[in-house]
Amino acid sequence: MRLAPLYPLLAAVALSICGTAAGQSGVPARLSFEARQAVLRVAGGDTLSLEGQQYLSRLAAFERRQRSVRPEAKPAAEVHEFLGGQVESLGPIVFFTRHPLTRPNAAGCTIWQSVPERWGCSIRIYDPARADAPAKSIFRDPEGSIFDMSLSQDGTALFFSYKKRNDRCWQIYEIGIDGRGLKSISRDPTHYDVSPVELPDGDLLFVSTRRGGFLLSETGPRSNLHVMKRDGSHVRCVSQNTLSDFSPHLLPDGRVLFTRWEYVDRDVEYRLGLWTQRPDGRHFQHFFGNAIREVGMFWQARPVPGHDNLLVATFAPPNGWPHGAIGLVQNRLGPDARRDRGFVWITEELSNVGDSSIHADGMSYQDMDDGRLLDLARDDDEFRGNREQIDLSVAHEFEARADKWFDSSRWQYRDPFPVNDYLFLVSYGGGGESGRFALYLLDLCGNRVPVYATPQMGCYSPLLLQPRNVPSVPLISGRTLKHSASDGSWATLLVTDVYRGMSSVRRGQARYIQIMEQVPKTREWSRRAYDQSPVIGYGTFYTKRCWGRVPIEPDGSAHFDVPALREVYLQVLDAEGRELQRQTSSIQLMPNEVRSCIGCHEPRNSAPPRAHVPLAARRPATRPVPPRWTADGMIDFVTVVEPVLEKYCVVCHSGPNPKGGCDLSGDKTRLFNMAYDNLLGRSASYRQHNLTTGRMLSQEAARGRPLVHFYWLRRSPTAVNRPLWSGSYVSRLVDYLDAGHCGQDVLVQDRQRIAIWIDANVPYYGTYDASRPLSPGGRDLCTDTDTGREATWFADRFLEVYNRRCARCHGKFPHPNDHENIWNGRFAWINFTHPEWSPALSAHLSKKAGGRGLPTERFDGETPLFTDKSDADYVTMLEAIREGRRQMLARPRVDMDPK
Repeated sequence: MRLAPLYPLLAAVALSICGTAAGQSGVPARLSFEARQAVLRVAGGDTLSLEGQQYLSRLAAFERRQRSVRPEAKPAAEVHEFLGGQVESLGPIVFFTRHPLTRPNAAGCTIWQSVPERWGCSIRIYDPARADAPAKSIFRDPEGSIFDMSLSQDGTALFFSYKKRNDRCWQIYEIGIDGRGLKSISRDPTHYDVSPVELPDGDLLFVSTRRGGFLLSETGPRSNLHVMKRDGSHVRCVSQNTLSDFSPHLLPDGRVLFTRWEYVDRDVEYRLGLWTQRPDGRHFQHFFGNAIREVGMFWQARPVPGHDNLLVATFAPPNGWPHGAIGLVQNRLGPDARRDRGFVWITEELSNVGDSSIHADGMSYQDMDDGRLLDLARDDDEFRGNREQIDLSVAHEFEARADKWFDSSRWQYRDPFPVNDYLFLVSYGGGGESGRFALYLLDLCGNRVPVYATPQMGCYSPLLLQPRNVPSVPLISGRTLKHSASDGSWATLLVTDVYRGMSSVRRGQARYIQIMEQVPKTREWSRRAYDQSPVIGYGTFYTKRCWGRVPIEPDGSAHFDVPALREVYLQVLDAEGRELQRQTSSIQLMPNEVRSCIGCHEPRNSAPPRAHVPLAARRPATRPVPPRWTADGMIDFVTVVEPVLEKYCVVCHSGPNPKGGCDLSGDKTRLFNMAYDNLLGRSASYRQHNLTTGRMLSQEAARGRPLVHFYWLRRSPTAVNRPLWSGSYVSRLVDYLDAGHCGQDVLVQDRQRIAIWIDANVPYYGTYDASRPLSPGGRDLCTDTDTGREATWFADRFLEVYNRRCARCHGKFPHPNDHENIWNGRFAWINFTHPEWSPALSAHLSKKAGGRGLPTERFDGETPLFTDKSDADYVTMLEAIREGRRQMLARPRVDMDPK
């Protein structure tokens, strides 16, 4: 073979790059002679191409021959003998080289946060059939770097995102495969443009930050799919995502396949699944993986030739370097089918690629007691056996393994390119801080052989240098519904039967569909509270807008207009306006688009009833109207909820000694107000749910129904919502809004105001503006507005007394971003509106002196904290809080009336 003289060199280079430890070398320990059944199941098994079946047959025959004739054969020789010919027949390969990029905080930050560790890059073409000829460089820049690259439809040009040493942002360029015609396509150097893909009409689809807005759980700009002419003109955005789109590719039918980071009151980490849409933004649809936790992110997905529904993709963690394993994905069994049915590993070195520290219980493995670790180890597939023989040493072995799902020092994969349905070109290498990637050929059995490597830089994005089929873009059939939105800012949606997929909701119970919008983040502040900057509340990271609700017909159908060009989601409500079901992924509709769906989370392969015209389809679409008691539909606590509490509640629940110790007044606290902190924090309403299933943990459910049910997005479930499991339907607060408790009839619309706030996941603020940008969350009244440090009155006076006289019982006063200690309402201990009513003062002030007189019983013989108001420490704390009030009034917070 012509490849033979080069193979030892390639293997040596790969080993020198990536190390030689067992299981981590560039060459597998031994050929795998058959594909795992799970791989074949996902790949289609009997639909594997004839060439693929013949390849597996040759591999099986090779095994038999090797075992009978050369049982002593070495692993490298086996790989060379069998796979060498496959490499030689690949044809020319184009790829780029560069030095590693720095580690991003999260996958959605890569576009702006990852920068070259060293400068230098090239684009090269290598023909394995001419192994004695060096790779040809068609572009080289020792002062530049390349982010990613794609090939034109006719195979004559390359589009790549690139920047020079002095450039701030990646920009899109074009060059011919002969190295001629280099030109810049991007026209705005102030925004990041990456991932160019040529569309069937010759336009370019790409990812850009030019639409504006910011990420929520991470810092940096959001990124969206855009389309432009090949000369960089006529740029238009075709995605309404409020977070990040990345790694787009075309499917054979002309749809765009891409990874989308998004969440609707769901886990901020793992919602990185695969989505599709038409190049103009229409027909947006989830393809796979939004509710999967074993894979943190499915990305770099490409269609496998000869298959309508099969993809090869990189399985990567949601945080850190976006490298991992290579696997197959298909959605014939649903968009979130379980492992080995909807998705499967081809490479098995990295068995999980997700967040390493948090178990599905929402707890760190290190925080679990030995009993819980034993239970988990006994239930784990890899430790299963005689349950009685699993002792604590095995449990701690499980802990060590489980707490390190992904090790960035290990060998990792990226950039899969399907040669056919049994061979894949990949970049494979050391990743992390010092590793470099080389090009390999991977087969369906997990065997790999080196193709090309350089000792100076890594090799990325291998592409076969050949034209690709131009997909035809199917047209949407003519409208069959009367469309009431003619001004271009609306679209129309028909739901056939909301009860399809909601088996636990009885017929007749669902009365309305509510349309909610997640408003894009418009401000970026540096410091966080409740893991948000700016902080919006205990639950949602988004400000929310309610566009109104529309009726559901008796047969479960609904026909209504939806605002176009916005990230919206739907809620099914009962007659009282309480949420029965919440959509946990957003929908995207373009102006004048008409869409329909069968039900709510119904099986994807189901069909509507035959010969049935839904009642809602027999009338024009209903246009929703925002509630009149909101400001442009925005849901914020002060405007929506506080007036209801003032009307029915504060007569008892306010002042220095509120009934039940529950203050529902609008007096300002450190980040929010008294009512908000008492309803959510002091009530101990936070409940942890299983992150995989979404079911409330049994120990949490044993505490009873929360006063207000909400999800904190840093540890919320990945799974889709289950009907009747969340929001106002399971919150006790709604039960108190009746004449028996309030002493007067409570208007239906007032009960609905409470429900709509709870079901929006309890936002406090309705704006991203902040008057204290240097403080935690942009809202903290205990921070000096000029320096960003703790205010002197708080640090030197209030905390000095607190640490000396209160911390023994109550512990350290938490920082607003202390994730473990911010759920008990402690920030409501300081009342900035009425300092003398602060619970830090009044709770342990004797009743004779006008306080609540709560005893301090933790230490025997302890006298009351403050016997009267002349206590020196009482006076110090009161004067400190009064100074905090003066500073608050000097720079009013955004939840305050400027007057």
